[in-house]
Amino acid sequence: MSRSAQVREVDVLVVGGGCSGVAAALQAKRMGADVLLIEESAWLGGMITAAGVSCLDGNEGALGGGIFGAFRAAMERHYGGPKAVRTGWVSNTCFEPHVAAAWFRSQVVRERVPCLHGWKLARVLRKEDRILGAVFQQSRAGTLEVRARITIEATEYGDVLHQGSVPYRLGRE
Repeated sequence: MSRSAQVREVDVLVVGGGCSGVAAALQAKRMGADVLLIEESAWLGGMITAAGVSCLDGNEGALGGGIFGAFRAAMERHYGGPKAVRTGWVSNTCFEPHVAAAWFRSQVVRERVPCLHGWKLARVLRKEDRILGAVFQQSRAGTLEVRARITIEATEYGDVLHQGSVPYRLGRE
């Protein structure tokens, strides 16, 4: 395999394929943007799939519309209705991680969102106060530089903010 540097230009770069990253990538694509979604791990969905926290916060009426409404409806269809996913005391929508991951993957494929797995964020491209994209590395494929009009931070731990020296605050509140 080649270890050469690749360069790609997109309208929207989404770094991180958790729930919010997939939702952002899908919506940007639906709005006509040229999108690239990059997820370091093999699964989409983040905490509710790869980390096994396989339930959604919020109950009656919460997350009822948009992409997450579609997700909830898909889980209900898969398991046989709303009562079938109400198996937890914290959430009215519980599911198996692999079922959720398959749904996220199907949406990315259906919407034709390019999604790269296995690329690790190496560096954030920045000029003055503007994030211009990021550089990623993969042991087998080398380096990928992505230049973007908009870069969306969707990593689990704020990696783009940290590496881009963007001021941020750590904590829940």
